[in-house]
Amino acid sequence: LKQYRKCLDYCLLSLKIDQQYGGNAYINRVLASIGQSYDYLKMNDSALYFYKRAVTESTRQNDKYAEAATYGFMTHLNAKVNDFGSMLEVSEKALSLARELQSRQLLANSLYNLAYANYFNNEQPKSKKYIYEALAIAEKDSLYDELKNAYSILSYIAAREEDFRTS
Repeated sequence: LKQYRKCLDYCLLSLKIDQQYGGNAYINRVLASIGQSYDYLKMNDSALYFYKRAVTESTRQNDKYAEAATYGFMTHLNAKVNDFGSMLEVSEKALSLARELQSRQLLANSLYNLAYANYFNNEQPKSKKYIYEALAIAEKDSLYDELKNAYSILSYIAAREEDFRTS
């Protein structure tokens, strides 16, 4: 439906209500949703601001899953704005949390994000290592979205190495 503006309006309303009355146990996730909405609207500075607030609030609430997921959102935003150093940093944080949580879906997601970050940082061996780890988890657990995303990243890695058959 791509009604990002409407989503943003409702999330901002939720944030305002929480500021007035409190009681939203998952305000960190609302902040992440605001960041995503701004991200989809290509308002990158606002997206990053709300992602950072979401991470801070997730840390305060000890909501490690939301924190890791938000780092994943930040990975994609950093790729869009060509901030590959930050992309690598937040990808590593997401991977660390995914391992701690032992969430295989989050692990596969974090691994392909880290592979992508290493790809942009011209670290081909690391990129390949992480993408094959992500693919192994996604295939074993039938994580179709992660498979689709990981194979897409693998195609970029292979093309850079002129392995057009794999690409």
